[in-house]
Amino acid sequence: MKFVQQFAVDVTLDPDTAHPNLILSDDGKQVKHGDVKKKLPDNPERFSTYVNVLGQQSFSSGRFYFEVQVKGKTKWTLGVARESINRKGIINLNPQNGFWTVGLRNSCWWRSELGNVSAGSQQFSSQLDYLLQLLLLLCSARFHLLIT
Repeated sequence: MKFVQQFAVDVTLDPDTAHPNLILSDDGKQVKHGDVKKKLPDNPERFSTYVNVLGQQSFSSGRFYFEVQVKGKTKWTLGVARESINRKGIINLNPQNGFWTVGLRNSCWWRSELGNVSAGSQQFSSQLDYLLQLLLLLCSARFHLLIT
């Protein structure tokens, strides 16, 4: 565990990218879905259609370790995205569009480029390992943490 902890990063969510239905905590460490769409400026960084938020920190090389708690959630996506991604309108979360993700939908784990990959929670760590290995190959661009 010490090996992993040496790569720990402090992730803060970026309120300028948050969809108007998301409520971020004051410290930017937690997010929840709200019932009311807030009236916020439609700046170029903000997701307008899909309920996403990016981390403020970006990276282009190196190793990083962070933890995200999704306990009790039945639908979520976690991954990374290029800085240049489209944030308006319909977005397909796939590598061709600059997204590398894993998630949970309908009790099935999936990753962006393959669709559903397993119905068992034990598969998540291997899928995340795959995602992180893939990211090590993509060091020429800058990426942000993506949470939906």
